[in-house]
Amino acid sequence: MNKILKYAGLPALVLLTLLITLLGVNTGRQPNLQPWHYMSFPSDNLTDAEYSSFEEYLSVEQDYIDNIYSSLAEISTQEFIRYTEGDVFSPVIDGDNQNSSFILSPRGDEFKGGVLLVHGLSDSPYHMRRIGEFLSYDGYYVIGLRLPGHGTVPSALLDVSWQDWYQAVEFAAGFVQKEISRRGSGIFVMGGFSTGAALNLRYSLEQITEGGNKLPDKLLFFSPAFGITPYAYFTKLHEIFSWIPSFYKFKWQSIEPEYDPYRYSSWSFNAGYQIYRLAKKNWKLVKKVSSRDEYLEKVPPMIAFQSRLDATVLPEKVYELYDLIAPAASQLFIFDVNRRYRSILPDDVLNWSVNMIPGDRVKDMIRTIPGDGSWPESIYAVSHLSVPISEEDAVYGENSLIGGLNLKGEKAVLKTGIDFERLRYNPFFPEMEEKVMDFVSE
Repeated sequence: MNKILKYAGLPALVLLTLLITLLGVNTGRQPNLQPWHYMSFPSDNLTDAEYSSFEEYLSVEQDYIDNIYSSLAEISTQEFIRYTEGDVFSPVIDGDNQNSSFILSPRGDEFKGGVLLVHGLSDSPYHMRRIGEFLSYDGYYVIGLRLPGHGTVPSALLDVSWQDWYQAVEFAAGFVQKEISRRGSGIFVMGGFSTGAALNLRYSLEQITEGGNKLPDKLLFFSPAFGITPYAYFTKLHEIFSWIPSFYKFKWQSIEPEYDPYRYSSWSFNAGYQIYRLAKKNWKLVKKVSSRDEYLEKVPPMIAFQSRLDATVLPEKVYELYDLIAPAASQLFIFDVNRRYRSILPDDVLNWSVNMIPGDRVKDMIRTIPGDGSWPESIYAVSHLSVPISEEDAVYGENSLIGGLNLKGEKAVLKTGIDFERLRYNPFFPEMEEKVMDFVSE
């Protein structure tokens, strides 16, 4: 018996030793922690309280964010850091921090409905603002929600859970529905980017399986996080050591300069683990819904925009979800690649086609963008981050501060992880906007 225990424990010991080694190597390569990586602030549980209106919530949230930025402004003096007061990368415009949630009132004479927009992991509501603007111009009341732990400091994602995010989605959805009810009629639309899409999907599936009466009429998905690499499970293992003060860096997959005003550059292991957990739990609900006709009949029509090449999520899981539960009226648009660059693109990328996607139902819902094959000369693919961002965006667009940034120098000099070559805007945004508007108006 002792021999069995001895040999059974050997693989575990080897795995533990390997884990310590990998974490140690990763930590040794990381830059020093900055205050926004370890400072503690009041818990971001603002949606626990009751509010008479979403405007009242916005006021409380703005004070919360302002207090954090004010504290950091006293100690941050570096240029090109979002927390330095008055810096070119500061998110504060005309006194308002653009990381906060927002409301956009419907324009025109006809009220068409209400929309809840939810951003992605480590992002902020800013990433959904342009989509919200063109929907509000068409007569929709729009709430852009900030998820707990976002828009403030990267350390806020060290302890947050996907349940915290989901509670906030339920909270904001209630205010959109109240506005629709107040106006007498209109459709309820939920739109989400990446993690936001996963949260909106869960909301819809729970309404279906639990017999709720607050199901959205339509769903908008942008680079939806329906599938995450299974290796993300192991990101939780940092907890074995990261509680030890001298091993605090173990909490971080990457520690980067926080130059981006509306997105954390640093990435915590907990953040990745939470979206992995959410995606896994969502699939249990997807399978449950797909097994019963009375559930399938309730699934709202959905439209999704997904890049063929995505370094963050698994596009194959989007195709699978559509094949399992998407109603016939749903649409799935795939951004293909610029085949002009066939000499440098891998063969498996070039040889891919819609016909290679498993499932017959999903094939009828798929269209590729650009339909005519025309691409901007300098772009070979649409990235995960770029899908919801207009090429005219002041921060991430073609001629913007970050999206158009083109630093030149010598290689292996800049701090690890800064990647200015990842496309930050969608060159086909006008085409996507048109398709979204047609979809919600049908």
